Amino acid sequence: MNTSGHNPPEPEPDRPIDPDQGGQSNSGPENTPRYGQGHEPEQPRYGEPSHEEPRYGQPQYGQPRYGQQSGQGIGQPCKNHPYITTTIRCQRCGEPVCQACSTQAPVGVQCPQCMAPARAMYRQQRRRAFLKGTPVVLTLLVVNILFYLGQRAYPQLTADMWYAGAYGFEKPWRLITHGFVHSPTGFTHILLNMLSLYWIGRPMESAIGSAKFSLLYFASLIGAGLAVLLITDPMTPVVGASGAIYGIFGGLIWVSRRAQIPLVPLAVILAINLVISFTLPGISWEGHLGGLVVGLVLTPLLLPKSPNSRTSTR
Repeated sequence: MNTSGHNPPEPEPDRPIDPDQGGQSNSGPENTPRYGQGHEPEQPRYGEPSHEEPRYGQPQYGQPRYGQQSGQGIGQPCKNHPYITTTIRCQRCGEPVCQACSTQAPVGVQCPQCMAPARAMYRQQRRRAFLKGTPVVLTLLVVNILFYLGQRAYPQLTADMWYAGAYGFEKPWRLITHGFVHSPTGFTHILLNMLSLYWIGRPMESAIGSAKFSLLYFASLIGAGLAVLLITDPMTPVVGASGAIYGIFGGLIWVSRRAQIPLVPLAVILAINLVISFTLPGISWEGHLGGLVVGLVLTPLLLPKSPNSRTSTR
């Protein structure tokens, strides 16, 4: 009998005991999963569809990826390399192409067969622009090469076209013809001159135009002949287009200065050529100097007036 006025605690009922767990209850804290832990769901086998929602950006199982058409299988053989499987398709023809065959286009990729017409058109446009942009330089290159071949076939042609101070003004055409013949003993003379004409002549002709470029070229060639007449031994003949090329060098200095292009690289190349002209034997430094002076003097007269230069009237 309880005399304190409180009811005694009731006895805890018996819990079912699982004999497989050593006589302990299966509802104890040892078998209760912690917070955040649960029973792992059974993972699908390889190749089977998953019942879980795909992550953001991933396609549903069996659905085509971005850029693939519905019903398009994954891993199609490349049209040019059948032993390579790919998921890339040509934007134009729709055929599968591998990474090596695909070319990035403005929209998507294209296969080599679809890119061939575009590449041919691009090469044709570049060829037309090249022939149209610098016709005088290309004509001079062809004419000089043809005259050199004529020198090899007819050796007397060199003596018929060179210039020497002894001729004076009796044969004035030689002031120009000597620039179209070169030393027939080797290829170095004409090779260096033609490379120089190509490298510096094309930007110069593009800058001032074909007509003014022609005037500068032939004026520098005549200036080189006059310098030979005044300075060189009258019995020493000269050949080559170097005088005209040095005139283009002088003109290119003015063009670069007008375009605000740094003059240091061009000045270094010009200085090296002048040192070679004065030090190596067999080179007419007089003709080089005469052509350079004409180019420096004539080019400012050929260039259009700068838009920044203003003339005030009162």
